[in-house]
Amino acid sequence: MNIAITGASSGVGDAAARYFAQKDCKVFALARSADKLEALAAEFPGRIVACPLDVSRPGDVRDVFDSIHCDGDALDVLVNNAAVLSRQWFHAEDWDMIDQVVDINLKGAMYCARAALPAMMERGRGHIFNVASIAGITSFLHHTVYCASKAGMIAFSEALAREAREHGVMVTALCPGTIRTPLWEKDPGEFSKPAKDDDQMEPIEIAEIIDFVLSRRPNTLFKNMVMFPGTSWA
Repeated sequence: MNIAITGASSGVGDAAARYFAQKDCKVFALARSADKLEALAAEFPGRIVACPLDVSRPGDVRDVFDSIHCDGDALDVLVNNAAVLSRQWFHAEDWDMIDQVVDINLKGAMYCARAALPAMMERGRGHIFNVASIAGITSFLHHTVYCASKAGMIAFSEALAREAREHGVMVTALCPGTIRTPLWEKDPGEFSKPAKDDDQMEPIEIAEIIDFVLSRRPNTLFKNMVMFPGTSWA
């Protein structure tokens, strides 16, 4: 199986890349941090391919996915995981940060899906996972732009699923709560007020959920999957 994962230099993306490489998949690791990707690929020679990419740049997205397809590697799975977070009162939010959050979280997922989808449709199979967030379902104080971007990902996933399934391609939105990643360690805000270490999900759990969905019968669609640490959010 060939799988492309964005945001693969840390957190969920790094864990997913390692997980699927260990299952003998060929993983195309996409992220802005070229050095981290090269180090990751060096740990799994022949299994992980480093693909430096800023998903907010549509021209670069097209070039990277064209390169993957031109090398004869048909993608079976795309995991749109790249994300940035801003915690700020909206009336004081930086204008450039609004663009960055929407461009990476939402538009980046759209760009990558647009680049991967035609080849999947031509083959009549494939699966796109959009890693959204519980923040796309409910609101959190000081995370207005982030919540909006993740709600957009969920709506995008549902609309795309209607189109893509006619061509044999599945689309699933994952909506996790707090995950132990650098993104939340910097500034968890309302998302996480853990009383103990196990009050957060581990990044590997998202990879395991993706693997579970891929193992199911092809006529079963997992549309929106919500999961969160039961001890810290309810």
